[in-house]
Amino acid sequence: WGTALASGDRSGVVKLWDANHVQCSGTLRGHKGHITAMLAMPADTGEAPTVVTGAQDGHVRVWDLRQRLNAFSLACHPGGAVNDLGVTARRDNPLLVSTGADGRLLVLEPRSNYRTLHELAGLTEDFLYSLLVLDAVAFVGDGRGKVTCIDLQDGRPRYALDAGANAIRCLGATASSLICAGDDGNAVIFDF
Repeated sequence: WGTALASGDRSGVVKLWDANHVQCSGTLRGHKGHITAMLAMPADTGEAPTVVTGAQDGHVRVWDLRQRLNAFSLACHPGGAVNDLGVTARRDNPLLVSTGADGRLLVLEPRSNYRTLHELAGLTEDFLYSLLVLDAVAFVGDGRGKVTCIDLQDGRPRYALDAGANAIRCLGATASSLICAGDDGNAVIFDF
């Protein structure tokens, strides 16, 4: 699957692409509304490659690319669209993180049939705009310029940073820094 790509469209269809031949090789249907988030799950040797999608319908779906079917579906954010998805880099026990327009963050365990490990509501009085998942923590940027650090093991907020005057749209990291950029036109760098 090294040459396969996936994309999502405004009608809720996931398209699979053959990068070598630059053509669509299949479609997967299940979402209602725009695909709003997508990521490839890390796979162990022999496991089927999977793509995770989120959409305006508030559902997170896991797609088995080998069999081309919806392997799992969960109504994670019934109050609104899925904003973003992230996964930890741990191959032995990865965690899937989802944020939604309903203001909630969910931590799901793929190795336990995607059971909800942690659910956090009320992180902000505004919209959750951005998500960055690292090994044991997630950073969430909101519409008021705040970035909150969440411990993924116990599901608790650890601290919050004032990173801007408006929505934080982009989060990134280096080995020693957290980079936050937002609607105020600035980028702020915090040392770890």
